Amino acid sequence: MNILLLRPVPGNERFGLGPFFRIEPLGMEYIAAALEAGGHRVTLADLRFSRALDHQMRQTRPELVGIAAMHALETDEVLALAAQVRALSPDVPIVVGGHTAAACPGPFLSRDVSAVVLDDAERAMPRLCAALERGRPLTTVPGLALPDGEGGDIRTGGETDAFALDDVPLPARRHVAAWRPQYACLAHRPVWLVETARGCPFRCSFCSIWQLHARAVRERSIDAVCRDFASVGDHIFVADDLFWHHPSRSLALAQELLRRGIRKRGFSCRAAPISSPAIPMSSRRGGRWRTNSTSSSAWRRRPTRGSADS
Repeated sequence: MNILLLRPVPGNERFGLGPFFRIEPLGMEYIAAALEAGGHRVTLADLRFSRALDHQMRQTRPELVGIAAMHALETDEVLALAAQVRALSPDVPIVVGGHTAAACPGPFLSRDVSAVVLDDAERAMPRLCAALERGRPLTTVPGLALPDGEGGDIRTGGETDAFALDDVPLPARRHVAAWRPQYACLAHRPVWLVETARGCPFRCSFCSIWQLHARAVRERSIDAVCRDFASVGDHIFVADDLFWHHPSRSLALAQELLRRGIRKRGFSCRAAPISSPAIPMSSRRGGRWRTNSTSSSAWRRRPTRGSADS
């Protein structure tokens, strides 16, 4: 199939720290890799920097369009983009995925949207494409939310087996190479986004990650992470929900990065255990670490009543 993946233009990037945190659509790069491994043709357009939507639709003539919804503040932009796609191509299936859509699919099931992906999209999207190619209804595809025609949704059956992150090839970063200089984290530009694990075991009241992943943590193999680190540039932003989670794995990863001579000028991450023994080891050879949010594990000393963590 010919598939077009779209990163919308979020209005919230214009305010506050938004202009200083413009990162690549890594999830869509993984989806592209999974789809291409199945023989599909993929075009990924980061509409923040690419040519306009009408150009993308004319050039690709997609049989399926996927739209990323990463933050609740982007809901209006995602719905507006879906409406624009529908106006340009009335019959094309439109699928929305991403963190905020999976956490709360209801607002995204507009009349323009065919489905919202609830499962890992690297697994769900190839199965969705197979269903479309074979003329099967989307109700046969696990891990989706579908409009029920009455303002509600239908949830298709999910998977019971664990999805191994190493089952997906490394992200297809070539799709965003033209916009690489635009991706930034504070003063670092360009920045490469890397994922080594997915999920978090803690149950912080301000976070929805543990609900999406049932408090499970899945990790990529040390070899896969090292190959990914070696393939990117000097400034890395680690997108894990909780980096350096397991001390033994953290040390093994740091040691293997050192053994392979993989050195970077700067690392940043969303959250990490501040006591991880791997941080000084990985920093001592030229790397500088920055943690951009408070570690969930740092709150273990102050649990709230009736919960595992704060």
